[in-house]
Amino acid sequence: MRENSNLDVLLVVPPLFRFIDIDMQSYPLGLGYIVSYLKQTNIRAEIYNADYIPRSPNENRMRTVKRILSTVVGTYHPVLDIAKRWPSYYQDVLNTECDVWDDYKIVLQKTNPKIIGISSRIVDITSTFIMARIARQLLPRVKIIVGGASASSSTDYLLANEDIDCLVLGEGEQTMRELTTHILSGRTDWRYIKGITYVKNGITFKNEPGELISNLDDIPFPDRDAMFILDINKQIKYIHMNTDIITSRGCPYACKFCSAYTAWGTRKPRMRSVSNIIHELVYLHTTYGQNDFIFWDDLFTSNRERVVSFCNRLIELKLNIKWRCLVRINTIDTELLTVMRLAGCYEIQIGIESGNDRILKHIGKNLTLKQIREQLPVLRKSGMDWLAFFIIGFPTETESEIQDTINFIHEITPTAIAISIFSPYPGTEFYNELNEKGLLGDNVMKSDVWYINNNYTGTMSDDKFKSIAEDAFRLNDNYNGGRMKLLQEIRSKL
Repeated sequence: MRENSNLDVLLVVPPLFRFIDIDMQSYPLGLGYIVSYLKQTNIRAEIYNADYIPRSPNENRMRTVKRILSTVVGTYHPVLDIAKRWPSYYQDVLNTECDVWDDYKIVLQKTNPKIIGISSRIVDITSTFIMARIARQLLPRVKIIVGGASASSSTDYLLANEDIDCLVLGEGEQTMRELTTHILSGRTDWRYIKGITYVKNGITFKNEPGELISNLDDIPFPDRDAMFILDINKQIKYIHMNTDIITSRGCPYACKFCSAYTAWGTRKPRMRSVSNIIHELVYLHTTYGQNDFIFWDDLFTSNRERVVSFCNRLIELKLNIKWRCLVRINTIDTELLTVMRLAGCYEIQIGIESGNDRILKHIGKNLTLKQIREQLPVLRKSGMDWLAFFIIGFPTETESEIQDTINFIHEITPTAIAISIFSPYPGTEFYNELNEKGLLGDNVMKSDVWYINNNYTGTMSDDKFKSIAEDAFRLNDNYNGGRMKLLQEIRSKL
């Protein structure tokens, strides 16, 4: 066990899924990059994943058996179950004497950090606030910094919390390094640190925006050894999650529901070089034995030439890895998918969003059903799995238009589907429109893709929409969960 007491910086993933007993295991790339960036200047930083559920081997076996049994009898509905459990998060998170918060208190005592950095999303702002409060109570002199999507999109809401010292807006590496250097050296004048906002003596200061890193190859790879949890014996345990990779930042498209522009501040994607990406893949493959990857770029295929070059290099190296990525249906063709498959790509994920042309135009998707249908032969010929994303509940969407989406799913028959509920994320065009009309409602900060209690359609009652949403999630589970397919997946993990 390496020395982790008296950390300079403790970066934290807030608990969310842990409160509803759902295992959502992924590596926090943003925090991993920040750790590596800070370590370049000898700042000791680590990541506590408070959303990871520590389980004993026996508990994991029992959960697997339970899942198999529920699959056999036809009661396995994972997405619908998440939706039904989701409201309980907002109640359970407030209990500061529960195991989740007890673990956090132990971690604070063991690490005794000088700075705490919380990576916050809109949906876990409640957890963020409680983390800040507990830290302030246990470590009165600690500096508490919040970054992530909510810092950039819900700035005023977060600044109103007196336990939070500062927000980092937008890209975090350079700003966090400068800010932490100031704090650790005892400097209290933050006026010239770009990319932050804070309150001092009752006055809000919003500094100049931080400059985006123009060459992403200059950023060291995320530190995969820096993340830990508190295990069932209340001991710090380092864990590795090496599946997640990002090769670019930003998306050139302007969908009205998407928060990519708010996150990055530009519609011009910045891209890592092919050699830099390959270097990271080789490192993860040889160091950790990682063979399966997912690329979390907003749009992996935004630059066709780069994708082809990347795939050809992978084929040359014969790494024998497999991978998934997110694409737009108008950025793919037979030749591209062929070389991607030869390079190990086994699944592409595509945002279709709706099966109705009016809705597609309304949400700024810049696609038509005709364009989607024309690409179906390309997808089927590729031999790759393809997952299609759909969203229901857009403003002005009617019941019949939602049904069009359901019908379209059965028409185009993707390998798998992911249906979600419209959420008006702060900073998006839809959020601004609803805000101007006074239609956000009191529970807008609870909105997320599985939260069925918020209805923004304006065309049907809340009860009606909730019923439609539950039916859509049930369809999602039934479509993806053919019993034999699911059993094969479960058995492969036993």
